[in-house]
Amino acid sequence: MSLSALLTDLLTTPGWRRAPTHADDAVPLVPGPENKELNVLIAAIGPIPGLMVQPCNSDDLRHRVIQTELVDVDAFIRDGYVVVRGAFDVGIAAACRAVIWDSMSGQGVREDDPATWPPLVEFDDLVGEPFTAAGTSPALASACNELIGPGRWTSPVNPGGAVVVRFPSEDRANAGYHIEGSYDGPAGYWVNVRSRGRGLLALFLFSDVGLDDAPTRLVCGSHLYVPEFLASFGETGTNADAVFWRPSVLCRPVAHATGRAGDVFLCHPFLIHTATWPHRGTVARMIAQPVVHAQEEFAIDGSDPSPIARAIVAGLAMGRSIPPGTSVG
Repeated sequence: MSLSALLTDLLTTPGWRRAPTHADDAVPLVPGPENKELNVLIAAIGPIPGLMVQPCNSDDLRHRVIQTELVDVDAFIRDGYVVVRGAFDVGIAAACRAVIWDSMSGQGVREDDPATWPPLVEFDDLVGEPFTAAGTSPALASACNELIGPGRWTSPVNPGGAVVVRFPSEDRANAGYHIEGSYDGPAGYWVNVRSRGRGLLALFLFSDVGLDDAPTRLVCGSHLYVPEFLASFGETGTNADAVFWRPSVLCRPVAHATGRAGDVFLCHPFLIHTATWPHRGTVARMIAQPVVHAQEEFAIDGSDPSPIARAIVAGLAMGRSIPPGTSVG
């Protein structure tokens, strides 16, 4: 039997489900209990270009995820983000939380005493095997290869260098719409239209995050409205703290970075987003928001096949077609 025929049989056998790659109700493609014999085949396949085989978020190692395409590229170009559900194991996420709590204890923040919880704690220097494991996840690497391009981004991603913990609170705690800066410039981080230095913004969920837990809000499609503003600053770029969008862009549909511990959201570098408040949950929301570094700037002349560059080109073309003063919400 050919490999393609084998995969077809695997993916159409009763008891298996294909995983959506860009929806909050995504579920892994997992074998039913009646299909135990297929696990032997899965383990034997090994690494094949275009095929991903990895453990799912389960203590049962027989459960596997099989996907021939990890991310929905069209959705990424349209919406500005994709979600890799179960990108790293829940056990790794728990170990990351333990390191974070241990680090916060040095600041007088204790897990067993909510009276010690401030609205916000941030770390840029956490290290350890759990963070390394999360940042070197095969699922994460495969997604970055699809969105940026093999060999065009820097591994490992460093989630321990950008940890954000929000506690139950009515405090706004520096929330506000923005895009991320990419490189050092005068008076802060800068950004240019070719996204120098930044391939993606990654949002690692170390804890389960629901709508009551102050999730990051993503303005869907907003990344397409930023390039026309950045283009006027040329290769030099400008400070990322500026506003690079029309006010009506914030009226676009939004999504929230909710999910289970181990999920990773991968966002276009120009996606407009914000922290939300208040946090009306009952536990600390722990995430990391590291940069996925790009090793070179993206070409915006139409020659760059990466979804990052294709979205920038689409945004520039769209900007040229929008008359001044037109609402784009």
